[in-house]
Amino acid sequence: MKNGFFILENKDDGLFMTIRPAVEGGKQVKVEDVYKYLDNGNVTKYSHANVKKAVEELSVTDTAVTFQLTPKPLDIDIDEQAYVSIATDRMSATVVFYPPTPNGKKMTTQGLIKDILNYKIKFGIDEEFLAGLCIEHEYFTDYVFARGIPLVEGKPAKITYHFNTKPTKKPTINPDGTVDYRKLDNISRVNKGQLIAELQPEVQGSNGKDILGNILKCTVEKHLVLKGDKNCEMTEDGLKMYSKVDGHAKLVSGVVNLSNVYEVKNNVDNSTGDIEYSGNVYIKGNVNSGFSIKAKGDVIVDGVVEGADITCGGQIVLKRGIQGMGSGVIRARGNVVAKFIENARVISGGFIETESIIQSNVSATGDINVGGKKGFITGGTVAAGKGVRAKMIGSPMGVHTNIEVGVSPLKRERYKEIKNDILIKTKDIDKLYPILASFWKKIGNGDLISPQQHDYIKKISATVKQLEKIIKQEKEEAEEIEAEITSGQSATVEVSGTVYPDVDINISGAFFKTKAERSYCKFKITDGVVKVENL
Repeated sequence: MKNGFFILENKDDGLFMTIRPAVEGGKQVKVEDVYKYLDNGNVTKYSHANVKKAVEELSVTDTAVTFQLTPKPLDIDIDEQAYVSIATDRMSATVVFYPPTPNGKKMTTQGLIKDILNYKIKFGIDEEFLAGLCIEHEYFTDYVFARGIPLVEGKPAKITYHFNTKPTKKPTINPDGTVDYRKLDNISRVNKGQLIAELQPEVQGSNGKDILGNILKCTVEKHLVLKGDKNCEMTEDGLKMYSKVDGHAKLVSGVVNLSNVYEVKNNVDNSTGDIEYSGNVYIKGNVNSGFSIKAKGDVIVDGVVEGADITCGGQIVLKRGIQGMGSGVIRARGNVVAKFIENARVISGGFIETESIIQSNVSATGDINVGGKKGFITGGTVAAGKGVRAKMIGSPMGVHTNIEVGVSPLKRERYKEIKNDILIKTKDIDKLYPILASFWKKIGNGDLISPQQHDYIKKISATVKQLEKIIKQEKEEAEEIEAEITSGQSATVEVSGTVYPDVDINISGAFFKTKAERSYCKFKITDGVVKVENL
C-alpha cells in the first residue's frame, strides 16, 4: 500500500507538476493537498483549474498525470513540509511529509515539534519516533506519532437470584370459569443447601486521556454485596449464598429472607391452641371458631375458616373459604384469596379474589374480583381502592348491598388538612429566615453576640429544622394521597351479569342507588357524577 504523491519540475516552457496515483489501497492525492503545498511554498499564480482537472483525470485513468502549473519557469525553492492531522476522536495524530524542491531545506526535528505544538497536542507524543522520521521517511505516507490512552469502561455488579422474586400470587382460572386454588404461584420454596443467589462483582474501568490532554472519565461502578438473614449461608468470598433451611425465600429491600414454614397437619383447635409464627403458616385442616393465627408471612388454609381471627404480614389463601358466623376476621397486608366469604370481616392490603361474598364487610386496597361460576355479592359492604368486578350484585329479593370504590371522603379531608398545614408552616419558616440571616450577617461583620442572643438563635434554628422535617413528612403523605385520588377517579364497578335494585354505589364520594335491574354494565365517575355504561 502506497499513497499517491506529486512532484514539481521546472522546464523551458513553464513549471510542471506530476501527480502519481496511489497503489494497493493507499490514499489518493486530494486537490486541497496540492493547494496547501503550493500556498505554503509561496506559489500563488498558477492554474487552479488545471490542478482540479488533473486530480479528477487521475481518478479515471489511474496513471500518472503531468500538467503545466505556470507558463514560465519559477525560480523558487520549496522546503520540505509536514502536515499534521488529528483523528476525530482525538486519540491519535498523524504526520505526512511532502518533498522539497531540489534546493529546498529538509524538515528539522525542532521545526516539526513546533508545528505539532501549534495543534495543541500535549500528550502521547513519541519524540524519539519523530526524530527518527526527520532523518528517514517516505513522502505522502501517514505516520502516527501521538496516541492517547483509551478509556476502559468497567462492568456493573450483578446479582442473580435463584428463586422467584416476583410471584404472581393469583389463582389459575380454569376454562370452565372455576378457580383452581391449589395452583398458586405465591411462595418461592427453597430446600436446605440450595443455591439462593450469586454475585458477579463489579469490574472498575480506567480513565483515558486524549492527545489534547483531556481526561476521559469512566463510570464508577456501584459495589454490591449479597445480603441475607440468619438462615442464609454465605461462601467465604461472599459470591454465593445457600439456604440453611427447608422453607421459602423472599426478597425484601435487597435482603434475602429465608423462613421455614410452620405446618399444622390437622385442624387449629384445642390441640394446637392459638398460633403465632414469624414465617409462613400452612394449615391442612380447618380453623375452628374462637382461635387465632398471627403470622409475619403468608397463611394458607386447606379447610374452612370459621369464626376465627387470622392476621398476617403476607397474603392469605383460604382454599375452602370462610364461614365467619358474624365473628370471623381476616386481616392481610397482602392479598386475600378465598373460595367464598360469608358473614365475615375481611381486610386486604392488596387485592381480594373469591367466588362469592355474602353479608360480609370486605375491603381491599387494590381490586376485588368476585368471579368463578357464582361470582355474586349479596348484602354487607364491599369496598375497594381500585375497583370491584362481579357477575351479580344484590339479589332478586332486594337485599341492601353497599359497594364503595376509590378514595374515601375522610382521605380527601386529610389531604386538605395536610396542604393547609404545609402552607402555614412554610409561612412560619419564611418569618424566621430573616432573623437567622441577620444573625449570620452580624457574625460575619465581627459584631459581638451576647449569650442570650446565641440561645435565642439556637431555638429559632431548632424550630426551623423541626418545621422543615414536618413539612417533608407531610409532603410525602400528600403525594401518596394524590396518587390514591388520581387512581380513585378511574375506579369502576363492573357487573358482567345483573345488578339488582337497592344497591348503593359510592365512587370517590359520588353516590348512585340502583332502582331497577341492570345487566352487563359498568359504573364510573364522570365530572363528579356516577354514570352507567354498557360493557
